[in-house]
Amino acid sequence: MIMKHMDARELGEVLTCCTAKEQFLLGAQLGKLIRAMNIPCRPFNQIQVISDPDRSKRWRPYREVFRRERAAYLKSRDLGEFVFTHGDLCTDNVLVGKEGELVAIDFGDAVLAPRCYEPSLLAFEYRRYPAFLRGCWQGKDLKLMAEQVFDGILIHDFGGDIVKSVFPDAIQYGKVEELYRGILKLPIFCGE
Repeated sequence: MIMKHMDARELGEVLTCCTAKEQFLLGAQLGKLIRAMNIPCRPFNQIQVISDPDRSKRWRPYREVFRRERAAYLKSRDLGEFVFTHGDLCTDNVLVGKEGELVAIDFGDAVLAPRCYEPSLLAFEYRRYPAFLRGCWQGKDLKLMAEQVFDGILIHDFGGDIVKSVFPDAIQYGKVEELYRGILKLPIFCGE
């Protein structure tokens, strides 16, 4: 795919020098972009985010008891409607243009997934910017968002790696509830 050149900076670079108010406004803009993208659509690839065993490979270093509980938990959940998701809205896949507009790039990990898929990566990737996440999730109940992040990270293709990078001892977890308690300690959910 070829795109026209955009004179822009990576969102991660911009956030480091923003005030909390500016972060909130950027987050609100990303939230609007996500809501515009996360809509139902026809399947565009063969990926099954929950049932495809290859998408669980990043959980293999975790204890077997945790992996079994993760699989049982996901099987028991009604994760709702599947929508188009970017899948990798990390700090270098969102650009900030000269006028402050956000543009998502690199749709290589786009997939049909439950709505909880997108917030799961955001909570971990932008954890150092709670004002940004508050803007992105404005009007949403944070307890509900924590549950969505939990559900989403358990099905996210990069979930096991993401969790391990933030909670290095996570591969020793024996229960998925230990992961949920860790998520509740992320700055956005503990009131920082």
